[in-house]
Amino acid sequence: MADVCSISVPVEALSQTFRQTQKKVTKALQGVGGGVAAAAEAGESPAAFRARLRGMIAELEALQQDAARGGAAEQRQIARAQARASFTASGPAGPTDWAWHGRLLNVALTEYLLKSGDHEAAQSLAEEAGLAGFLDAEVYATIESVELALRSGDCTKALQWCSDNASRLRRLNSPLVFQLTLQEFVELVRAGDPAAALSFAREKLSAFATEPEYSHDYQVAMATIALSDPETSTIPEYAALFGAGRWDELARLFQREVRRAYGMSVKGLLDVTVQAGLCALKTRACVCAAPDASNGNGNGVGVGVGDNGGDGGAG
Repeated sequence: MADVCSISVPVEALSQTFRQTQKKVTKALQGVGGGVAAAAEAGESPAAFRARLRGMIAELEALQQDAARGGAAEQRQIARAQARASFTASGPAGPTDWAWHGRLLNVALTEYLLKSGDHEAAQSLAEEAGLAGFLDAEVYATIESVELALRSGDCTKALQWCSDNASRLRRLNSPLVFQLTLQEFVELVRAGDPAAALSFAREKLSAFATEPEYSHDYQVAMATIALSDPETSTIPEYAALFGAGRWDELARLFQREVRRAYGMSVKGLLDVTVQAGLCALKTRACVCAAPDASNGNGNGVGVGVGDNGGDGGAG
């Protein structure tokens, strides 16, 4: 049930927001502290020092605003996690607790609408059903935006998402960063700029060369520089890198890694619920062939599985 209510989504979002705020605070404070030390060593005039201080004050005010926004986002994510944990812990009072089951159905529908990209309908349903704590609109909007960018041939948003979730992806040993970086290299080769491709490989791609799981793909990619026209190559490994389906492949990889990062299930709650309901229904598919015990002739007749002497053709 914890997976059903996606408690892990706001928890992971909270962790991400905290890390981003922490990075901003650390960077800003280091800059302010370094500025004070530099001013002291340089022996600046009082006027120059005051100007430097005014700049530091502006930086600290901007930091305060960023921290306030981060704190507000963290409170929203905590509230969502609490709402889902409370709902999960309560459970139905019994099989006829229609209020609880109705709320669960609305949760399933909200999740389905979000995954389908119909964010406005999801928002309306969540407001009407009092499910604000179950609405991960920002998360799904980001996912959709990154997917669209990838299918359009742009890695920028996906790489930014990877940067924001770097520690989580490292713990998962995710190949997403490597594949996106590899694609940036491929695009430089495609553009006919081998010098820029080599420079990029030395700066960003070479770090993956010694990793056993990436070394083969790295070598294949580097070999494309020697090809006169890699886009028309008939060698399968090169054709896969430059083929039209490469961007769709990256989008699917991103979807998979997002689910892993946020602890999302592959199938949504509505899919699982409908499938479970269909499996529980007694249809003609629930009928097996068995010998007719009355005449012993071995001819098969329909016997309903789970029937207590009833006819075998239940629908």
